[in-house]
Amino acid sequence: MSGAALRGGGKGERGWEREALPALRRWWAGILTPRARAGCAQGPIRPIVRACDERRWRRGPSLTYTTSCVLKVGDIAPEIDAVTNTGERFVLSRAPSICTVVYFFPKAFTRHCTLEAQTFSANHNELLLAGASLVGVSTDDNDTQCEFAKSVGAVFPMIPDVDRAIARSYGVLWPIVGMARRVTYVVSTAREIVAKFHHEFAVDQHRDGVLSFVHEYTEAVRRRSRELWRAELSGAKPTGVPGKG
Repeated sequence: MSGAALRGGGKGERGWEREALPALRRWWAGILTPRARAGCAQGPIRPIVRACDERRWRRGPSLTYTTSCVLKVGDIAPEIDAVTNTGERFVLSRAPSICTVVYFFPKAFTRHCTLEAQTFSANHNELLLAGASLVGVSTDDNDTQCEFAKSVGAVFPMIPDVDRAIARSYGVLWPIVGMARRVTYVVSTAREIVAKFHHEFAVDQHRDGVLSFVHEYTEAVRRRSRELWRAELSGAKPTGVPGKG
């Protein structure tokens, strides 16, 4: 695809949509098949994804999209109250942990999503010991989510966000294709977003960043708790920790 096509080629925004958006749909269709392969980063994908990030998409008021709608560190995370693949109810504000890792992934059974789920499963105990809970979210239906969780040996809950309400509220919903971006949020007990990670393809880097931050953050929270306890005895003023008052 030429640069002129991405810019609209003098045809205006509609010209860009006629040429770039079908290519994006074909790309997504390609990675959603069992033939997804490492060469998916070749061809016109990179400029199209860059164009998706930089342009404003408009398909009517309900599908207007800009990257500014993605939640950032310091924002209050929308409440999540949903039934998971295990049939249990998950409520973000009631998670019994120092922080909660909410990870969005595009599509079950695709290459990178499978690898990501497997790496999180392999490191789930490490997250629990650090004091974090973990939940996965995608726009797949419940049956697919259940089969996917079983296939990757997931020991953490996964939420089927069929109506896309959760992904939309967190600003991670891709327009047109209607799937979530690969974005992970770390949320404090006060529902404040204390970290955000976004890697569409670098799954290992994604996992490493989450684990490193969770260890650092939970240790800081524990340290502050100890300081608060000591402050009650000595009257000293404790130091702060990100994401806490």
